[in-house]
Amino acid sequence: MIYDISLPISESLPVYPGDPSVTVDVISDVSSGAPYTLTRISMGSHTGTHVDAPLHLLADGDTVDNLPIDLLMGPCYLASADIDMPISIQELDSLAVPPETTRLLLRTRNAKGYLTQDAASRLVETGVKLVGIDSPSVDAPGSPDLPVHRVMLEAEVIIVENLALDAVNPGGYLLVCLPLRIAGCDGAPARAVLMDSIADLMDQASHG
Repeated sequence: MIYDISLPISESLPVYPGDPSVTVDVISDVSSGAPYTLTRISMGSHTGTHVDAPLHLLADGDTVDNLPIDLLMGPCYLASADIDMPISIQELDSLAVPPETTRLLLRTRNAKGYLTQDAASRLVETGVKLVGIDSPSVDAPGSPDLPVHRVMLEAEVIIVENLALDAVNPGGYLLVCLPLRIAGCDGAPARAVLMDSIADLMDQASHG
């Protein structure tokens, strides 16, 4: 089975406080007699389901178009942390994440959970290379200095935020999460999917 874990982008999509809102303007419309339909879209680089690149916090950090694609695709583990507050080291330990996990997705209560700085450091130490979460940020809401982001991005751990995980059970999956290839940018919206196996993708292609 294939699960789309991306939030639809629309003008009604909430954005992180202070980020640009989404605007969608139809410039040309075939229903009004135009030869084609063309839409102008305006939004921030961290709109909806998106990937953070190191440049998001680090002046000399890498950009989203240079992130290694092999880290954005491959086996992952989805853990359910039934909590809408900080996910501590103790909470991480209770999730029984397989020790070989390099891509970890976190489903939290009402998509409001976030990581503590110590928990982020633990994930870095255990070799996790991509962390995704269903909430707007891996840091606490309103955090001024984003310490969790900094711990992960300094260690070149890819951060994915605003994932739609409520309809997916915990367990192992194949992840494909590809941000828009915007040159020199600090992040970009992404289309992310989970698959039970590569056979799901092949079956979908054969019936396309």
